[in-house]
Amino acid sequence: MGAPNAAGDEALSVWGTELWVEAWRGRSVTPILPGSAPAMVRECLRPDISVDFPKLTEICERAAARPEEVEPAVLVLIGALGDCDAKTKLKVLTICNEMVFEQEVAAQFRRPAAREVFEPLRGFRGSELGVQGDETVRMLATEVCKTVFIQPEQQQHVQRPREEKPVRQFAALRALDALQGLGERTFRNSG
Repeated sequence: MGAPNAAGDEALSVWGTELWVEAWRGRSVTPILPGSAPAMVRECLRPDISVDFPKLTEICERAAARPEEVEPAVLVLIGALGDCDAKTKLKVLTICNEMVFEQEVAAQFRRPAAREVFEPLRGFRGSELGVQGDETVRMLATEVCKTVFIQPEQQQHVQRPREEKPVRQFAALRALDALQGLGERTFRNSG
């Protein structure tokens, strides 16, 4: 029996990931092909690779050009957060934070499994990254959650006010923030 070929190695690389679980459930999954967005993401998550702006740009541009590759890339990212070290968490969140600027991509993150892994990271502390690294993880997790989960929920619950009542719109947004406990908007001059 010889060494496995590249195709065999690629098939085995899915074993134990969310893609495997989806396939096991009988759902259609897209294989991770070399040069694809999910392959670029997986490459960036290697311990010996640093995530830099050109790599982030390349991933985002590829995802925008090939929408069919977005879901597998998102599944790789979500799967990587399951049980990984703090440095990998930081890499994943950095990639996610850039990717979710596109609404179509952000929509792919709106799944219960994603929320389950992102939400706890908003309180991330005590890792080998130190205080500043942990703070960066919390900040990125908060930004991703806000873009992917919180803002869409707010848009569903806030009715569009009439133009003749701009003060009411301001008050409604302030009340919504208070009710949801976000406290992230600063309202000044709210006379």
